[in-house]
Amino acid sequence: MDRGKPERVTELAAELVRLKPDLIVTTSDQPTAAVKAATDAIPIVFIAVGDPVRTGLVASLARPGGNITGLSNLVSEEFTGKMVELLQIAVPQASTVAILMNPTNADHQRILSMDLPTAARRLHLTLPTVEAQAVHELDGAFERAARARADAIVVMGIR
Repeated sequence: MDRGKPERVTELAAELVRLKPDLIVTTSDQPTAAVKAATDAIPIVFIAVGDPVRTGLVASLARPGGNITGLSNLVSEEFTGKMVELLQIAVPQASTVAILMNPTNADHQRILSMDLPTAARRLHLTLPTVEAQAVHELDGAFERAARARADAIVVMGIR
């Protein structure tokens, strides 16, 4: 993707397909979806997408179908809860763990509403969220975590 110009992803995907490579490797949801829309013939391997079934990239994890397969960075609904649990084992005195997330990321929203409340109750933790959508917003997010008196932070990402 042209850095700083995500609106060009569809155009760049089409340009890449016109080059007729033997294989296309993508990262993240948006470029993967753009390449998938541009070709059903060239094999596509994605790395680090959110939920490829929910986003329509693949039919199922067991049988992706078509010309596309890859690795998801969401192992299961309980994955982030398990990260919080491991953090609590590493830092047992932590009672407040901030969750850094992108408010526009649907996977982050789902995890916050479904997975993390259960983990917070089970582990007796307060889990305030701090939001960032871009690198330049990280300082502010960490300042908000400090104001919330977070003992630790789990980074879900800003993409």
